[in-house]
Amino acid sequence: MPLANGFGLLSSNPGRPLHYRFFKRQRHRVNDIIAKSSRITNDPILDPSQFDWTKAISDHWETIREEALNVCRHSDA
Repeated sequence: MPLANGFGLLSSNPGRPLHYRFFKRQRHRVNDIIAKSSRITNDPILDPSQFDWTKAISDHWETIREEALNVCRHSDA
């Protein structure tokens, strides 16, 4: 059973270093800060126009598909 000391640093797994336990508890806060400061939305579906490189992929998808199929045909090589 975990022990509480106000920071959640004490746990039933004393083998982990103190800094590891501290940052593991804080990672959700850090992720929230990063998501809020991002210029890209956190929506589940993103608009392709936000990314310059998506046009090149959509223009050349057939070539990319052929390359991938060739790799799959020779996967045992």
